[in-house]
Amino acid sequence: DVRVIEYDRQKKSANRNVYIGNIEDAKEIICTYYDTPTKSFGPYVFFDREAQKRQTLIYLLSSSLLLVFLGFFFTLLYMNQVKNPFDFTSGWTWLAMAGFGGFFYLLSQYTKGKASKKTFIRNTSSILALLMLLKKNNQEKRAFAFIDEGCYGNRGLKELGRLASKNCRIVLLDSIGSNAPLYAIGQGFSEMKLSQNAIQLKEVKQRVNYVISASEQLTKGQPTLLLTKKELEQKQLNQENFKKIIALFE
Repeated sequence: DVRVIEYDRQKKSANRNVYIGNIEDAKEIICTYYDTPTKSFGPYVFFDREAQKRQTLIYLLSSSLLLVFLGFFFTLLYMNQVKNPFDFTSGWTWLAMAGFGGFFYLLSQYTKGKASKKTFIRNTSSILALLMLLKKNNQEKRAFAFIDEGCYGNRGLKELGRLASKNCRIVLLDSIGSNAPLYAIGQGFSEMKLSQNAIQLKEVKQRVNYVISASEQLTKGQPTLLLTKKELEQKQLNQENFKKIIALFE
């Protein structure tokens, strides 16, 4: 039973969650997000939307300013090379037109937010893990969901929570394919399975539970879960983490 549910529909676009199984009657839903993160500076800090927005904004501003500077430099260079800027018989004029066209295209892309191409860890790895769990699933009361708007918001997750029953346990996988350790955040996990698979538990009472791979560092004296740029840009998936995820939900 596969359903694609649209929400926040607008004239030219709509957000979509993909549900597999009976979401309304499920006792447990395992999910992950499938949208693509935009480029940003710094590490990926889990559960800190403000830090993510700030790092993305800094990247957009610095990239836009660099493009504006290059555009200004290109304009000065062009003006110094030609006597008549509107001479369409000159190759410089056509080169300048192509350059300005490319400049404004790039500027529009960066101001809207440029999608990251390095999504192997975040969040292709979790999508693959969810597909593996789906293939091995033998529990009738378990459902699965691929949610939209998971990179910088919770709208897709809230839409899933709206359809699920109040007693349903929701678990979200995030970036589980990195070489960093696995963490289970929330409640209802088997302590025996966590111990057997060397998954660290951070017990928190909340509606949505999480399983992530992350490095723990101190930020302003507080423990913070994050993935560094090096960890995010891994070119190989951590197969051990996949095995542990499968074992955790068996």
